Amino acid sequence: MKVSFSFPCVLFFLAVLTYTCAYSKVTENRKTVINVTENVNIQKKLSKSNAIYIIECDVDLNGQIVQLPESSELKFYSKTLSNGTIQLSNHSKLVGNGVIFTAHPHQQMIFAEGVEDIEISGVTFNSAGNKHSSYESSGVFMTNCDYIKIHDCIFGGDSIGLSGFVGLAILKACHVDIYNNTFKYFYKPDFWKSNQRNTAWATYLVSLKNAKIFLNTFYKTYSGIKLTGYIENVAIYSNETYDNITDGCDFAGISARNVVIENNKFENSGDCGIEFKILFHDQWHSDEMKKYYGYDLKTPRFFQGITIRNNVISSWEGVKIWNQYNKSEALSKDSRYLGYNKRSGNIVISNNNLSKTKDGSGSPNSSVGIQVSYNATNQGDLKILNNKIEGYKFGLYFVNSSHIDVENNFISSLTYDIYERFEDNIDLMQTWNHHITIDGNKFMNKNSKTFLLSNRTKFWTIKNNKIYASKQANIIEDHGYSNIFNNNSIISNER
Repeated sequence: MKVSFSFPCVLFFLAVLTYTCAYSKVTENRKTVINVTENVNIQKKLSKSNAIYIIECDVDLNGQIVQLPESSELKFYSKTLSNGTIQLSNHSKLVGNGVIFTAHPHQQMIFAEGVEDIEISGVTFNSAGNKHSSYESSGVFMTNCDYIKIHDCIFGGDSIGLSGFVGLAILKACHVDIYNNTFKYFYKPDFWKSNQRNTAWATYLVSLKNAKIFLNTFYKTYSGIKLTGYIENVAIYSNETYDNITDGCDFAGISARNVVIENNKFENSGDCGIEFKILFHDQWHSDEMKKYYGYDLKTPRFFQGITIRNNVISSWEGVKIWNQYNKSEALSKDSRYLGYNKRSGNIVISNNNLSKTKDGSGSPNSSVGIQVSYNATNQGDLKILNNKIEGYKFGLYFVNSSHIDVENNFISSLTYDIYERFEDNIDLMQTWNHHITIDGNKFMNKNSKTFLLSNRTKFWTIKNNKIYASKQANIIEDHGYSNIFNNNSIISNER
């Protein structure tokens, strides 16, 4: 059967189709659009939930805390926002479109507590006038939140380090994405001569779970990516830090599980490129932990599933993994043993390019490519593989640690390529640097002091290494507990 339509029928069909599509769009997005064109009674104007607020005027909050209603969006098409706080609610979004948010001297710019599904984008946060001295008064402060996105923002402190406490502080949060932001000028002059608790931070991230931090840039901040507390399932990748006062990426807290740090560039750091540290048990850290994330002496402390790979690091020191908790005199030997020997494992440091480029914060004797201190694992659970390490005083440095595999690295240091020591004034269960394998590495050492093994070493295996030096290289081991074979010492002036 042949079917035909007249021209009027076709027009009617198209009209019905057009009407139906427009109606579908309206029903899908039921938000009311409200335009704000005057800087008067802002809170009253932001009173309706499930709305899109279009801000078309510059806004001075005059010290007010203005709450964005639930399921609402705040979109700026103006130049400035200043002198107050925007408080986010559930399912709320702030779209800056380049707006400059200038801090009140004694308030946060953004606050969120106990909410979920929040997003901030396109805001330039000017913290230069921020005179705060507590984490709660950071430029952006969030606590006990779930599903957070912060992206395409600029966080700026004072260019000469006189103000701006913390750019972004997030405490106890899950499902956090921080990406494509720029952080700059969060630091204090003469940091190492001052009280560290009064310094400035670009980020202060406490007890994050299921978080991604990527494609961010940090310039002249204290630590670029600062984490503490208990972190789990955290990926840190494709970030760049430049001229930081201390570390490119710094974890100093209780425990870390399933953390990947990869494909980052940490350049010209005054301390470490990457530092992972379990904190001392002392009054300062104890008070901080009780306040922010519920601390007691029974809280397990460990590193598990830590991967550090494919990073480019130029710094005073390269990578440090250390467990300060095990030095705590307040702990019983049993507690130290459990925290020290039974709860660490599956740590891999691989394919990184590390070089010393500047004098840093510590002692001249502390310049180390990779340091492992007070860490014990099961056999083969801490691996240092395929790294290039150049220019540090010590290539690898082990203190009171065990069960480490060092394979296929290129190491060129100024004194010892591998150095170990034992702190016998600390009453630890771990009394030896033991079960360490050095296999298939290339050492380029101008002083021919490739290894120095003390009488506290036990059960080392040193094999299949090539040692290039201007004279016959020495492997010094004075007690016969180690297995040393098939190493090739090559006379060479190559560096």
